[in-house]
Amino acid sequence: MKNISKKRKIIVFITAAVVLAGGGYTVYHFVETGPSSVSYISSAITKDALIVSVSGTGQVASSNQVDIKSKTSGNLVGMYAVVGKEVGTGALLAQIDTTDAQRALRDAQTGLDTANLELDKLLEPPDELTLLQAESALSQAQAAKQTAQGDLNKDYDDGFTAAANVFLGLPNVMSGMNTLLFGNSFSDNQSNLAYYTDAVSNYDNSIIQYKEAATAAYQTARQQYDKNFQDYKATSRFSSTSTIVSLIDETYQTSKSIAEMVKSANDLIQFY
Repeated sequence: MKNISKKRKIIVFITAAVVLAGGGYTVYHFVETGPSSVSYISSAITKDALIVSVSGTGQVASSNQVDIKSKTSGNLVGMYAVVGKEVGTGALLAQIDTTDAQRALRDAQTGLDTANLELDKLLEPPDELTLLQAESALSQAQAAKQTAQGDLNKDYDDGFTAAANVFLGLPNVMSGMNTLLFGNSFSDNQSNLAYYTDAVSNYDNSIIQYKEAATAAYQTARQQYDKNFQDYKATSRFSSTSTIVSLIDETYQTSKSIAEMVKSANDLIQFY
């Protein structure tokens, strides 16, 4: 242990001596030489290239871009523009197949030529045979029109006659139905309709339904008949065709209602 301690002391002493020697030399050298001076080098002015480089990353985009679109669609048969190559005004960039367009143009031209020929034919003065045929057709058409008008006038007259014949019998029908339903054939104290109902109601209440149906049918027919009869008296054979047609239609509807009235009364009596 004493030998090791002695060795460490010797190493420390040697190290301190080296440091002191080096520091003393540095101080001596600075004192002897003094501070270092700045020196300049001169040269003549010359013209030369100045190079400045800029580096970076990103996407390159055009500042001015135009999309070229065709006014029509079709299959491309030629592409004459080259990427990166400058083109001038009027330069052909691409070519579309014009087969369909040329076909449509030919068809249109054919149609135009045909129409012009037909127009020229129409503008030509008619020959004698054509005039005779046209005059004959016109005469036949006028005769047919007169015949049809005569038939129509006869139909109006026949229609008014039919309506008049109907009103020759309808008053008796309405009067007879009124007596049949509302007369006093069986009792002075009640109508025939009430008599029929009371006679059967004790056995079958269904008679009430027949009574109500006959009464409603009579009232409907009576209202239509009264109005129809007034319209008939205000119409004559010399009235307008629209008035006669209206009378015929009205009389037809009235006849249907009266037929329904008769059927309902007949059902009631049959059930009785």
